[in-house]
This record gives sequence, structure tokens and C-alpha cells, in this order.
Amino acid sequence: MLYQISNGTVSVGGELILSHIDFEIRGNEKIAVVGKNGAGKTTLLNLVAGKLSLDRDDRREGAGIRCSRRLTVGMLSQQAFKDGNRTVEEELLEACPCRDTFERERFEYEREYDTLFTGFGFPKEDKKKRISQFSGGEQTKIALIRLLLEKPDILLLDEPTNHLDLSSREWIEEAVADYTGNLLFVSHDRYFIRQFATRIWMLEDGRITDFDGTFEEYRAWKEKKLAVSPSKKEEAEPKKERPRRTGGTKLLEKEVATAEREVARAEERMYDLTREIEDAASDYLKLTELYEQREALEEEIAHLYATWERLSAELEEVKAE
Repeated sequence: MLYQISNGTVSVGGELILSHIDFEIRGNEKIAVVGKNGAGKTTLLNLVAGKLSLDRDDRREGAGIRCSRRLTVGMLSQQAFKDGNRTVEEELLEACPCRDTFERERFEYEREYDTLFTGFGFPKEDKKKRISQFSGGEQTKIALIRLLLEKPDILLLDEPTNHLDLSSREWIEEAVADYTGNLLFVSHDRYFIRQFATRIWMLEDGRITDFDGTFEEYRAWKEKKLAVSPSKKEEAEPKKERPRRTGGTKLLEKEVATAEREVARAEERMYDLTREIEDAASDYLKLTELYEQREALEEEIAHLYATWERLSAELEEVKAE
């Protein structure tokens, strides 16, 4: 056990968000936190990050946080930098444990930071720029680079692939794959969850359901559980059999791949749109138009994800037959 919370309750602004939760991070895990909007996913990350505390309630026994040793926790937050006048180089070199320019450790650190920095699409010369010269999305990327360089024991990511272009998404996937610490992340990106999650924490009604397995295994378990205890509506209406598709697995695999590409393209359009919104910060009329476009695109992305999930489920069913 690396990190554990027993019988923990968290309230924010007088509202109960997490109720008597129990969980542990065992070590070398990549845990996805899933649940509906407002379920308390970000609250949970803030709790692990130490930004929130458990409620004090003397009537409860055994409540508290336990760690096997002193841990470092890093969280990618929206307000990543306090001083926009500092350069990228100043921010990133601050995380280096070695101050001697001629030490091998320092050399290897600088080489790694160069690789990460250019990998996220920045020219090398941008290291000399001030943080304030970058857009909000670019600052988020730089903050993530800093976290990856710090190598915390537990890395917390809140929607890490949101509004990133395709090349940045691919790079962050590589960075996460290479990360050897513990990862706790919130994401609506089903592809990202499927690729990396080794455990799933489902947040619902303030409580955590801990599933030890991949996202595919979690979905199969959840579908089986729903089949055992159908809703009243399902009991009232006989289940309609899904018509069999022709073309076998090859056609379905093509459709799943096409759906994945459409999701990636839509996310890339969202990234471009976010950049436009940042550039139009002082133009109210332009901002209104862009926000409407973003709302429509968010609906489109949600629809594309639903289509991708449906096709993926169909493919799994066909393969299981």
C-alpha cells in the first residue's frame, strides 16, 4: 500500500461531495476516475493532491489518510503558473535536483527536457520566452512537461487530452506510457482510458466503486451487472434483439477505426477553436460567435464518442460469438 484513505468524507461549501470513501493506491498503477459531471472527480484529485482535507467528524472511527512513506504528488491544474514573467527555461530548470551545470545528472535532465519540449511541438528557441507570451493551452503543455520532469510518486491529471491537437495527443500518450510512477487521472477520452487504465474508480452518489482491471473488463462487468438487475423501464418493455450485421468483424473493425479518426479530428478542431478563443479575448462579438461554435462542437464530440463506444461494443459482441 502506497497511499490509502479510509472512511473519508469531503464537503465543499457545506455540500457533501464524497461520502465515507475507501481506497488505496498500491503502486505502479494507472487509475482512471470515471463518473458523471459533478460526481466529485476533480474533488477527489484535489484531496489526493492535499488541496482539500477530510471533514472532521469525531463520531467516525478509523477515518484518515495513510501513506507508506513520504510521497511527492504532482497535479496538472488550470492555474499552472503564478509568475508569467519567468521564462520557460527558468520554470523547467527549477525542477532539476542538481544545480551544478557540469554534473552528468544536470546534463541528462536538460536533454530530457529538450526532448519533451520539442516533442510537444515547441521550437527550441521558445525556451527563452516568458510564460505570459504563450496561450493558455500552451501553458498547460509546459506545466505538464514540468510535472513529467519532476517525476512525482503520484501524478494527477484532470482531462489531460482535452483540446489538444492530434500530434500533442500522441505525444502525451507516449509520455504517459513511459511514466513509471502512479497515475490517477480523470478523463472522458475513452480511447485514452482504454489504452492506459489498469484500474477503474467509478464515482457515483459520493462513493467509489473500485474495479481492478482494464476499461474493457470494467465495461463488461458493468453490462453484466445491469443485465442482472434491469431497471423498471427495462422490466416493463421486452428487450429488442439487435439486428445482426453483415460483413463480420473486418467491416466493424474498419468502422471502429473510422470512428476513432473522426473523434481525433473533432478534438483537433476543438484545439484550434480554443486557440481562436484565446486570441479573441478582447473581442466580445467574436467571442460570442466562437463560444456558440464550441458548444456545437462539444455536442458533436459527445455524439462521436457515443458512436465509437456503440461500434466498439458491437465488435466485442461479434468477437465473443
